[in-house]
Amino acid sequence: MDPQQTWYCLLQSVAANELQEAREHAINLLSWMRRGGFPPMIHPTLERVDFQSNVFLAQINRLVVVAFCGRVQLEADRLANKNS
Repeated sequence: MDPQQTWYCLLQSVAANELQEAREHAINLLSWMRRGGFPPMIHPTLERVDFQSNVFLAQINRLVVVAFCGRVQLEADRLANKNS
């Protein structure tokens, strides 16, 4: 899995208001990270940072991604329940 590509797809799905698709990307990304995978970089300018030596920035990425993915899941579930 490419977590960076999944992150970009997640953001694009949210921007397009495709919350069920975004939810799938969020689930995949969270699953990847729970299995020990590294988080994607939340902003392109951070790509120049060496995350192996900068634990603080890696933790920030992980926290933002986990929070955002959780929010996407909640919103997608709320919308699905509202429409059923």
